[in-house]
Amino acid sequence: MKIKVTEETIKSYHKDACQSFKTRIEKDFPALFEPTLEVGKWYKYKNNYDDCLMVWNGSKNTYGFYNGVYSETLHFINIFDKMPATDEEVSTALIAEAKRRGYKSGNHECLTFFGAVERIKEEFFFEHGKIVIGRRNLGNLIFDKGVWAEIIKEEPVYEWQYVYYDSRYKGYAVSHWFYKSKKDFLKAMPNLKPLHKVKESKRIRESENNFNPYFNR
Repeated sequence: MKIKVTEETIKSYHKDACQSFKTRIEKDFPALFEPTLEVGKWYKYKNNYDDCLMVWNGSKNTYGFYNGVYSETLHFINIFDKMPATDEEVSTALIAEAKRRGYKSGNHECLTFFGAVERIKEEFFFEHGKIVIGRRNLGNLIFDKGVWAEIIKEEPVYEWQYVYYDSRYKGYAVSHWFYKSKKDFLKAMPNLKPLHKVKESKRIRESENNFNPYFNR
């Protein structure tokens, strides 16, 4: 026995059905539910369990956010219920991720050229799906098409106090300031003779700007 059912009727059933029955209807009538998603565009999907914001890449793995966590190996759970994401939603998520990753002025490469623009104002901008740090039209591209710019990890600079001999007073003392090496000590205090490090004083130099090259007795 055959019964004619209109396309509108099937779609109305699909709209009111639970998730498992929606999947069954989509499987039985695939021509009625072909997705019209555009490759490279951001889409969102949310239910009681999943909160997705990701780029449609056909049937391949893609990049985006799943429950707030960024990943480069995501796939759409249900392509039929995806809604286009707004620029504001994408911008908010990507800028928050950039801050979480620790992008700052001069601590990263740029995706458009090798040298990064340093000493720039640390503001983030969303432009055509990309994230730029700095100023509009003068900054560093740090995110484009799922690729994040590499952050340059700075090696720590260690320093110590030094035991020195002061010929003027014919005695030994320990420096109040910290130095990276004997050469560093002599550059600041050429009239004193450094002998050896005080190993227990080893520390990481916090900032070159905080270093005082003058000896203070």
